[in-house]
Formats: sequence, C-alpha cells, structure tokens
Amino acid sequence: MKNYLIVCLFLIAGTTFAQDKSLAISTQSEINKQNPCSPDPYRLDLQLTTINQKHYQIQAAMDIDEGTWFASPHSADKYKGYFRVDLSENEFVQLTGTFEETPPSTVHYNKWDNQMGHIVTVDTKYAYDIATNSPEDFKVLGVVRFVIEPKCTLEEVPFSISRENGKMNIQLYPKLQQGVCNKKI
Repeated sequence: MKNYLIVCLFLIAGTTFAQDKSLAISTQSEINKQNPCSPDPYRLDLQLTTINQKHYQIQAAMDIDEGTWFASPHSADKYKGYFRVDLSENEFVQLTGTFEETPPSTVHYNKWDNQMGHIVTVDTKYAYDIATNSPEDFKVLGVVRFVIEPKCTLEEVPFSISRENGKMNIQLYPKLQQGVCNKKI
C-alpha cells in the first residue's frame, strides 16, 4: 500500500511538471532513445488512385500519436529528415514533383537548430502525383522516409507500385529495421 501511495504521488508530481510542454517532450524523447524498439508512434497507409490512363496519385495517410511530430515536405530546404516519397530509378513511372498536404503544416520554431520550419503535429494526408510512361507491366520499388520525433529515428517504409495485366497496384511492406530491435542481448 505504501508503494502504491508513493507511485501515485510521483505520477501527480510528474503530471504537474509536465504542464511545461518542452519538459514533457524532452522526457518522452529520452524514454524513446532508451528503448528504440518501442511501438511506432505513427501509422502509415498508402493508396493509389487513378487520375487518367497515364496519371495516378499516391495517397499517403500519416496518423500520429499525441506528442509526436515530423518535418513537412515544405521544409525540404531546412531538414534532411522531412517526410518524402522516393521511387527507384526506372523507365516506367515517375513522381511529377507536385504534392498536396492536408491539413497544411504549421510553421514552428525549432529550439534545437534555432530556425523556423513546417512541422506536422496532427494526422495528415499527402497526395503525390505520378505519371506512367509505358503501358507495359512493371514493378517499381519505392520508400517513404522521415524522421519521427521525439523518438528521433529515421523511418524507412518500403513499397512497390506495379502494373499487371493493365491494373495498377500499390503495396506497402514492413518498415526497414536498423538492426537493433532484432538482436538478442
């Protein structure tokens, strides 16, 4: 019973001090750095929609846990770990360079590098336009890359875009592991 009271007092005190958001963020960051194998604080879903016979759209939905954030593609000039979709070099399908972000990211001051940047702090959807150059069947590999904060890990989630018998498809694969989570200690 005495231990229970001590834990309750600790939680109440921790909640009171966590009112300072920067303290809560740095504490969560330290917890995540200590356990890089903790569950992902986000969920990523990819869909492919048809615009016309040669143009399609990759729709990426990022659902993030409260207190989690990442850099928007609008901050590509400021951050290396911004959210982006890359395709392997190929002759069948290319990103056209345009994308939409819904809702739009907001500009925040980043105290770690003393600059302003577009930061995503809510569930967000992206639409990337792609164009096909050939009616042939193909399979092209791609990857979604971003740094998830405050965990501060580079996330790389592979996918493929394919056309088989005239039907376009997108498939998401399990994220690439950095090798630390599967090792037995």
